[in-house]
Amino acid sequence: MTLCDFLEKKVDEMEEQRQVERKMLRDEKEQLQALILRQTAIIGELELQLLKVSSNNTGLQRQQQELLDTVNNLIHTISVSSARGESDTPTTFMDCAAVFKSGNTQSGVYTLTLPNTTIEVKAFCDMETEGGGWTVLQKRFDGHVDFHRTVSDARLQFCLKPTFYYGQRS
Repeated sequence: MTLCDFLEKKVDEMEEQRQVERKMLRDEKEQLQALILRQTAIIGELELQLLKVSSNNTGLQRQQQELLDTVNNLIHTISVSSARGESDTPTTFMDCAAVFKSGNTQSGVYTLTLPNTTIEVKAFCDMETEGGGWTVLQKRFDGHVDFHRTVSDARLQFCLKPTFYYGQRS
């Protein structure tokens, strides 16, 4: 084997080794590019989630401020009414319209004071139908009470729980 053959063989081996190393570097480069693409996608998703969380946080801060303002207004209203000497005694209502006008807008049973008396009765107030404030004379909840009654039954009955029956004396 001549020196030229030996050098040529060495060059061929080096060239072969260089080809193997180039292929390994190419494969590694492709893996790194795929990794960068995945990481870029993940970063994009995280940015979107952060944006959503930030907007939710802004909404919560706004609601918190509104609640704080409401509490402060209530405290101010209470302190102003106390300073004027307004009492906290409950108001008596003659009918459901008066209950509604006082700010009670929830349908339910309320205590009413009969006009020109101190007699208190419980009645169902409808605060939703046609603007609210209606005193319900008959309210059928589940149908177990027969509202077709005689006058004497009506005289004896005022309130049957859970159904209300309002009878008048003739």
